[in-house]
Amino acid sequence: MVPSRVKVLSAWISISMSIAVFTARTIAQDSKSSDPNFGRDVAPVLVAQCLECHDANRKSGGLSMATFESLREGGESGAVWADSKSGESLIVRKLRGLDPPRMPRNRPPLGQDSIDRIAAWIDAGAKLEDGRKSGESVESLAWSASRIMAERLGKMNPAERLAAAENEVRRMFAAVRPETLAADSKTVRSSQRFVVIGVEDPKLADSLSKSIEAVADDSKALFGDRIRSFENEGLRFLVFVFERPAEFAEFCRQNGFESPVAGQNVVGRSGASWPLLAVLASKAAIKVAEPGKSTGSERRAGKSARRAVSNDSKSTDPRSVHSLAAEALVEAIFDEMPNAPAWLKTGLSLSIAQEYDVRSPEFEFLSTEARATGPARVTGDWPRRAEEFLKDRLSATVSRPFAFALIDWLKRTWPADFPEFVRIVSAGEPQLDNALRKLWNTDRATFIASWTESLMRGSSRKGRR
Repeated sequence: MVPSRVKVLSAWISISMSIAVFTARTIAQDSKSSDPNFGRDVAPVLVAQCLECHDANRKSGGLSMATFESLREGGESGAVWADSKSGESLIVRKLRGLDPPRMPRNRPPLGQDSIDRIAAWIDAGAKLEDGRKSGESVESLAWSASRIMAERLGKMNPAERLAAAENEVRRMFAAVRPETLAADSKTVRSSQRFVVIGVEDPKLADSLSKSIEAVADDSKALFGDRIRSFENEGLRFLVFVFERPAEFAEFCRQNGFESPVAGQNVVGRSGASWPLLAVLASKAAIKVAEPGKSTGSERRAGKSARRAVSNDSKSTDPRSVHSLAAEALVEAIFDEMPNAPAWLKTGLSLSIAQEYDVRSPEFEFLSTEARATGPARVTGDWPRRAEEFLKDRLSATVSRPFAFALIDWLKRTWPADFPEFVRIVSAGEPQLDNALRKLWNTDRATFIASWTESLMRGSSRKGRR
C-alpha cells in the first residue's frame, strides 16, 4: 500500500525535527566544550566565503586574507578585528550588517552560528593554533569538513555517533526523494564503517556492507598509512543506492559531484564532512544477493543489459550493487592521493570491482574495447596513444577500457610486485619510470610493448571468486 500524503508528511516532519534537534544539540555542545580555534571555526568560513574577493591578487578594499599575517594587517578600512573585542571588530560588524555593506557582498548572509564562532575566537584573543605560523596560507590552516565532523563525533558516545550517521543518511536521501521518506528510512543498515540506504532486502543490504568492509580492509592493507578515511572513529561512509538515473543525477548535483555522464554509475568522495558513496544500480542488480554468483539466465540477461547500455545513455549498469559500491569506494579512497594518475584510480577501482561480480559482461566488454580501440586499430598510432594514455591526456571515456586492461594485466602477470607498483605510482605519473626500473628493470617503451602484446593475445582470465 502506498502511504498517504499525510503519513509521508508526518514522517518527514518527525525525522526532520529529530535531525534538527540532534544537530542543534551537537553544535551547542561543541561551542560549550571547545575553545575557539582559528583553523576550525574561522578559516573554513574565510576560504568558502571571502577569499574569492580578498586573495593575494584581488585584495578588495586593500584586504588580503591569503595568509593569517595579511589578514591581521587589515586593509583600507583598518584592522579586521579589535583585540578581544568582537563587538568593536570590523569583520563581525560587517558580517552582521551593522557596518554597511554587509559581507560577504552579493551572497546570502552567514548563519548566526558561524558569526558567533568568529566573535568567540576574537574574544578569546584571536590566536593561531600552537605550532602554526602566521605566514601560512589561510587555506592550509583551514580544517577540512571531515576533520571538523570527526572532532564532533569524537565527543559523542558510540550510540550517538551511530545515530548521527543514520540521521544524516536519511536527511540526504530525503533531499533527493522526499516522497518515499518513510519507506526509505526502513532500509537503513549499519556496519562498522558504513551506513547503507536504498536497499530494501535486509539480507542484501548486510551482504553489501560485508563486501565494502572487505574492500576497505584490502585497501588499508594495500596503502597503509596513506589512507586515513577509516581512522576517524564514528565517521562512517554514507552509501546511497539509487535505481533511477534522475535521482542519482540529482544526488550528484546536491552534493557537489560533477554531473554524471552517460554510463557513469558510481561516485565516491572521502574528503567531505561525511564520506559519501552513491551508485546507480538496476533493479535486477539489486536482487543479486551474493556477489560473484548468478544463474545462466541472469548472465544472459546481463549481456542483454550490456547491449542496452551501449545504445541507451539512460540505462543502468548490469553489474551487481556489490561491484558498483566497491568501485565507488576505491574512487573515494583516491581522494587522499591527489597526485595519482587517473588511469591508476580508474583501473584499480574497476579491477577490485570485478572481484565482486566476476561473471558480469562489463569487464569482458572493457577488455575487448581496449584491444579494439588500442593496438588493433588500423591507424598505427597506438604507441603514441599509449603514451598519451599514461600521461592522462585522453578523455575519461577513451581511457576507461585501457585503464582496466592495464591494471588487470599487471595483477595477473606480477601479482607479488603489483602492490608495490600501485604504492609507488600513486605518488604521481612521473613515478611510473621509477617503478618500472625498480621492480622490473625496464623502461616505458618496453613496458608499453609488453602490455600491447598482452592486449593482442586477449585476456585468458575468467574471473576469480
